[in-house]
Amino acid sequence: MSRAAPTMPERAHARYHGISIGLHWLIAILIIGMLVVGKVLENLDETDTLKFTLTQWHKSFGIVVLLLVIVRLVWRMGHTPPALPEHMKQWELTAAHLTHILLYALMIVIPLSGWIMVSASPLNLPTLLFNTIHWPHLPPFSSLENKEAISGLFHRIHAIAASIMILLLLAHIGAALRHHFLLRDGVMARMSPTQNGKWVDGIGRFAALTTLFVAGLFALVYSSQPSTPLSAGDSDVGFTFIMMGEENNGVFPDSEVELVYDTAKPEEGSLTATVKTATAATGDMQVDSSLSAPDWFGSTAFPEARFTSTEITTSSAEELTVKGMLTIKDISQEVEFPMTLSAGQEGRKATGGFTINRLDFDIGKTDQPDDATVGYNVVIQFSFKLE
Repeated sequence: MSRAAPTMPERAHARYHGISIGLHWLIAILIIGMLVVGKVLENLDETDTLKFTLTQWHKSFGIVVLLLVIVRLVWRMGHTPPALPEHMKQWELTAAHLTHILLYALMIVIPLSGWIMVSASPLNLPTLLFNTIHWPHLPPFSSLENKEAISGLFHRIHAIAASIMILLLLAHIGAALRHHFLLRDGVMARMSPTQNGKWVDGIGRFAALTTLFVAGLFALVYSSQPSTPLSAGDSDVGFTFIMMGEENNGVFPDSEVELVYDTAKPEEGSLTATVKTATAATGDMQVDSSLSAPDWFGSTAFPEARFTSTEITTSSAEELTVKGMLTIKDISQEVEFPMTLSAGQEGRKATGGFTINRLDFDIGKTDQPDDATVGYNVVIQFSFKLE
C-alpha cells in the first residue's frame, strides 16, 4: 500500500533556516535581474554610453552574487537542508539534486568567467563596484600575451553558461510550481520567509509570471538577435616573413576593404579586401625594389591581390570566422581566419590575420625555391575601422 503524501501540518516544521531563505531570495532576484541586463547589453552598440554604465552595474552585482554564493555554500555545509517529501520518486530526487548542483556550479562559473573575461580584455577597463570600490583584475589573466583570445574564450563561456542558467531556472521554477499547485506537498513553503506560509500562494503566482518572463526572454534572445549593420572604413594591411633567419615586417599602404555585415544575419555578410601589390614596402630598399618583380608579386601583370569571402559565421558578438578565396597573381587559394570586433578610444575596429605559403602563389618560386634565405610562410595581418 503506497504512502499518502504528508499533510500540511506534518510538513510545517520542515523549513530551511532563515539565513538560507534570505540568501536564496536575494540571490534569485539578483540573478534574474542580471540575466535581463546581460541580454540588454547584447543589444546595445559598443559606442553607446549606456552600455558602459550598465556593464559596470552588471559587474558590480555579479561580484555580489559570487560572494553571496560562497557565503551560502559555507552556511549550507553546517546546516543540512530539510529532506524532500518521501512520496517523490527516485528519478525526481536525482533530478532535483542534479539541478541544485548545476545551479550552484553556474552561480560560480558565470560571475567568475565574467571576471576573467574583463581581466583579460585588451581594453583594460577598470571595474568600479557601484562606481565606488575599485575591484582588481585577476593577476594571471591581466598580464597574458594572448589576452584577446583568452577574453574571447571566457566571453563565450560566460554567454553559454548564462543560457544554460536560463534553462535551469525554467526547470527549477516549473518544478516548484508543480509541487505547490499540483502535488500540494508544501515544498515551496519550506522556503517561505514567514512561518505561516500565507504568502506562498503569492510566491507561486510570482514564480509563474517569472517563468513566463524568463521563457520569453530566452525565446527573444534566440529568435531575434540584435541587428547592427556594419561597414568598413580606413584599413591597414601588413605582412611578416622570415629572411636570413630574422623576422621582417612590411605594409601595403594602398589597401581597401569593403564589409557588408549585419549582426542579426551574419550568413548574409560579405568581406572583400584588395591591395595594390606595387605599394608593398618593408623599409629595406633592396627588398622593396624586388617585390614588384615578375617572380615575386609581378605587379605589372597582376597589380592587385584580392580576398573575397564565401562565408562568415559568428562564435560570439565579437568573434567571427571568415572563409574565402585569396587571389594573388591569378592563383586562388581558400583561407579561413578569425576576425575580432572590438571597441577602443578611437572607435570600433576589426582585426584579424592568417598565414599563407608563398610558393602556393608562385611568389619567389624561381629566385627562392626553398626556405634557406626567405621562409615559406608569410603572415598577413589586417585591421580596419567599423562604421
